[in-house]
Amino acid sequence: MLTVPGAGMQAHILLPDYRELPEEDRLQLCAHLLRLAPASRYLRFGIPTNDETIVRYSQSDHGSDPVICCAHIAGEVRAVAEVYMTSEGWPFSAELALSVEDDWQDAGLGTELMARALRTARSRHVSRLDMNYLPENHRMRRIAAKFGAHSTPRESGAGMITVYFEPLGPGYSPSFGSELRQ
Repeated sequence: MLTVPGAGMQAHILLPDYRELPEEDRLQLCAHLLRLAPASRYLRFGIPTNDETIVRYSQSDHGSDPVICCAHIAGEVRAVAEVYMTSEGWPFSAELALSVEDDWQDAGLGTELMARALRTARSRHVSRLDMNYLPENHRMRRIAAKFGAHSTPRESGAGMITVYFEPLGPGYSPSFGSELRQ
């Protein structure tokens, strides 16, 4: 349960509705990313990102059939997990990106979306799921550690840290939330 940011004494309790975002609703992804503050955009994309770049990014399919899971709160997309396949053959690999709007951070949305992204990757037989983030993105570092991310021996380009998960690894069992695809 979450309270409405800025609601003060008249706070309403809201339950996030987690569901996959169909391709025809991609404008909701764009609107979500446009609502990120400049600092959050920087942490999400690893570079300063203007509105035009976000619109182009949101319209691209990134060369794969992405699975985009969202946390809808009061009818608006407030947090997103994007899983993009990066290989076409076995072993399958994918890349993960998370974003949570500023007013909704530290409420567990990123953790729940991470669990759902890992289960989605597993259901698609992904053996390696990569995630990149800036060293100063402490929230992502915490979430990655919570789910047993493995560090790579080097930083990726632009000073990003790359971690990976092995959703098909022995003993893998996320302990948060419920199945995204049923």
